[in-house]
Amino acid sequence: MLGGGTTNGADVTRRIASWGAGAAALTLTAALAGCATGTSVDPGSNGQEVPDGGNEQQILVDAAWLESGRSIGLITEGSSSCVPTTDEVTVTDAGALAVVLADPAEDEPCTRDMAPRITLVAVPDGVDPQDDLTIDVSGPGYEGAVTINGVPGLSPDDADETQLPPTAGWTQQDGQFIILSYGSSTCEPVFEGAETTAESEITVTFADLDETTPCTADLAPRTTLAFADGHRDQPDVDLVLTGGGFDDVTLKIYGANWSPIPPG
Repeated sequence: MLGGGTTNGADVTRRIASWGAGAAALTLTAALAGCATGTSVDPGSNGQEVPDGGNEQQILVDAAWLESGRSIGLITEGSSSCVPTTDEVTVTDAGALAVVLADPAEDEPCTRDMAPRITLVAVPDGVDPQDDLTIDVSGPGYEGAVTINGVPGLSPDDADETQLPPTAGWTQQDGQFIILSYGSSTCEPVFEGAETTAESEITVTFADLDETTPCTADLAPRTTLAFADGHRDQPDVDLVLTGGGFDDVTLKIYGANWSPIPPG
């Protein structure tokens, strides 16, 4: 487990239950320009102001399966310091996942940048990650939708809720994937780079931890957005995590890097 401190199984269960009920939003560890565009977010004093007239604007959304399909990483774009939180998650009569996002507190200052942010969404019972899933996203003044491909063999029953190992999943953008890990919320992994190191292998490198920096003994979810060329439509790609407390941890990236829009 990355970061300081240990947590027993009961504490982990309570933390996950609390996170699932509140659907905590996560600060994006690695800013990656141009990954999700077309948002109505105004990165001023409030990161997501409702446009004049109250008309809803369309945003582009990307998503990836995580934790054996127990959660989804949802990507929107706006102020990097004001990540949306999940207000409500329901399954519609048509079988889509309806996700309502909420603004940060009105008195929370927002940086005046535009960056992809990841909101972690707890998947309700009854959603099968082996099936394609349409996600309808709405928030104050905006709405969007994305379809995430099902992954054969993926099951929430396989999620390790005790050890909470890192997981990763491909998004809808060519070469883009999300990494989720658990550890100290004050010592998040700092992304340095990703490269293809074998035909079906990507290595992601994180910055070395500063041993003089104290880390809180909590256990929080942290997300990283990464990119690697050369794996389009290729399933079963291995991901190797190194540096930043990861000792060559190897895992599979869920799904295949299929994009509905051909590159170029």
